[in-house]
This record gives sequence, structure tokens and C-alpha cells, in this order.
Amino acid sequence: MKTKIAVALIINACVVSPTIAGDIYRWTDPNTGKLTTSPSLPTYPIKESRIAGQLPNGNVIEVILDSNAPEVKAIVEKRKVREAEERRITEEKQKEKLVREAEERKITEKEQEDRKRIAAQKAKEDAEYKEKYWKQRDAEREEESRKTAALRLAAKDYKENYKTTTSAGNPACQVSESQARADLAASLDAKYPNSYSTQKMLLDSGMEKFRLLCSIPSDSVSDGILKKLNDRYYPSFGTIHMLYESNMKSYKELHK
Repeated sequence: MKTKIAVALIINACVVSPTIAGDIYRWTDPNTGKLTTSPSLPTYPIKESRIAGQLPNGNVIEVILDSNAPEVKAIVEKRKVREAEERRITEEKQKEKLVREAEERKITEKEQEDRKRIAAQKAKEDAEYKEKYWKQRDAEREEESRKTAALRLAAKDYKENYKTTTSAGNPACQVSESQARADLAASLDAKYPNSYSTQKMLLDSGMEKFRLLCSIPSDSVSDGILKKLNDRYYPSFGTIHMLYESNMKSYKELHK
């Protein structure tokens, strides 16, 4: 088939270019191992030649080189060595490519495994954090409920008993607890508008201090200190209590 195509190309070239005349020689180049043509005989030793086709102005002559001739054999061997080296290089490159692709696949698989591991670890940490958070929140709510219950109980006990355990002359208790609470709530609302959690916290703390102030026995020293502080700082019971404690400490140190 290749021979027919080559002859057809040669004939076509001669028909298209009528200036080409004479015989065309077709032979296998020992340097490349490929079929080639030339207008003259090759310079290598020839084993045989024969007419393989006709042209308008000559013949296609197939030339077979003498493969046993030393110079042809040397060229062929050199070509085979070169081709073998080229095949070896090609194979090495192919192997390197396969190894590289395998390494890339390993890296990709490892990255996927790492991503899965990290995602699993994060999910575990998130679950542990949520569990810890809700446990802590439940504990805080339970503690808050316990404190609230204790304060309510203390308030109930105070309401039932404070009138008998405090002196009627105590200046801190000249108003009822409900009135003291209303006055303190109004003061906190004016001072911390819209900050309801702050108001609630300070209200509870202030009323606790109010009860402590009302539990102070009445005497000339305590009453004098309480009256002065109450007139100036009412209804800031926390401030009154703190300053009362400080004044009483100083009084006791002066009258040892």
C-alpha cells in the first residue's frame, strides 16, 4: 500500500511538474529506516535494483541497499542504538509520568483524608463544646434558681421577723421594704434606662443591703451615722451600707 502511494505521489509530481525528467530512485535510508526517493542513486552499496513503476519521462526504480556492507551495517546499527536510546528515554519519561501521577493521586487522596479527618475532629469538638456549654448553662440556671429560692426564703423570714429584731429608731428602716424597693427601682431606671439586666442585678443587691441595714440594732452611734448617710444617699442602700461599715470600723478603732 505504501509502495503504491509513493509511486502515485512520484507520478503525480512528474505530471504536475513536466520539468522533472529521468528515473526516480526509491530506497530505504539506513540513517532513518524510512522510505525515501532521489533523482540519483544512493551513495551506499547496492544489492539490487528493479523497475517498480513508470513515469511520463522515466521509471521508478526500487533500490535495495546491501545490508551486509560494513558502512550500511554500521549506519543501521548506529540507528538501532539511537532508536533504542530514544525508546528507553521515552519509556523512562512514561514511567516518571506514571510515578508522578501516582504520587499526585496519593497526595490528593491524603488531602481528602486529611479534610475528612479535620472535619470529623471539628464536628467532635463542636459537639463536645455544645454539650459542655449546655451543661454549664444548666448548672448556672440551677445555681441561679437555688440563690433565688434562698433570697426569697430570706426575704420571707425577714418580713416575718425584722420588726422584732431591730430597733424602731433605726433611721434606715423608717420606710417599708416595698417603698424602699419602689424608690430604688425608680432611681435605677433613671440611671440605667433600658439596661434591665443591670437594673435587676442592682435592685436585688440593693434590697439585700437594705435588709442588712434594717437589722442593725438602734443606738446613738449607729443611728447618727445611719441618719446622716440615709439623708444623703437614699435610696442607694449599697453605698449607705458600705460607708456605714467604714464609719463603724473607724469609730471602734478610735474608742478601743
